[in-house]
Amino acid sequence: MITAIELTNFKGVGERQRIELAPLTLMFGANSAGKSTVLQAMLYLLELLDHGKPDVN
Repeated sequence: MITAIELTNFKGVGERQRIELAPLTLMFGANSAGKSTVLQAMLYLLELLDHGKPDVN
């Protein structure tokens, strides 16, 4: 189980940010707070694990 995700220099995230995950994690916040960025980072990781190379498009 993934317990945390760390992002550095990914989309709008500059310096390292660590987000702790639990069996149920709710993400909410203001527009442009980074919720979609976290989900896109997780999808990017899944693609790397599935295919071994990123889709940069």
